[in-house]
Amino acid sequence: MKKDFMDKTIFIVDDEPDILDALASVIQIYLKINIVLFNSSVEALEKIKSGDVPNLIISDIKMPMLDGLKFVSEIRKLNIRKPIIIQSAFANKKEAIQSLRLGVYGLLDKPVPHELLIHEITRALNMEEYALIAEQLRREKDLLITLFQKFIAKNHERIANVENLLLNESKVFSKNKNKDKLATFLKDINESNAIDREVSKVFQSVNELMTKQEEQINYTN
Repeated sequence: MKKDFMDKTIFIVDDEPDILDALASVIQIYLKINIVLFNSSVEALEKIKSGDVPNLIISDIKMPMLDGLKFVSEIRKLNIRKPIIIQSAFANKKEAIQSLRLGVYGLLDKPVPHELLIHEITRALNMEEYALIAEQLRREKDLLITLFQKFIAKNHERIANVENLLLNESKVFSKNKNKDKLATFLKDINESNAIDREVSKVFQSVNELMTKQEEQINYTN
């Protein structure tokens, strides 16, 4: 059964059309995914610069005009951190070190065994999904901190109002001023309850994200 990545897109970049077609054919046997082929790294880079950023890039190293490592370097200059897999029949130690420095996800020797290729693609896409979940979780946690700060501030106000009302308990209903204080107090309670509900929603969202994150880790491993 094919793994479903239909919401994902791979860019494959190689100056040899036969290799492009072969890679696309192999991937389509095992994965349901959108594939875009480029026989020029310059064209692929222009596509990315236009805002069409894929979830994964597979690129050759030895290419005219703009080789694979320069291609990756230009992508990183755009502050794009999507996973990139480099493949080459002639990769040497120097190129391997350069690839690591550029944050390349994987370096594969041509010809790449089908199982290894699919494994690396699947793992890279899952890691990208994990990174997205982690970022979403970070934002939810930041929101939770903000809500707690609001909650604490609001409850300080509520406590102050309670103390004020208790000091004037015998006069609460005898003066309009204290009636206004009571109304303000009740309003504060309603606002605090609203914050309580918002905190609960964010807590639920955080728990769901943490569950997804754990599932993603288990699936990736």
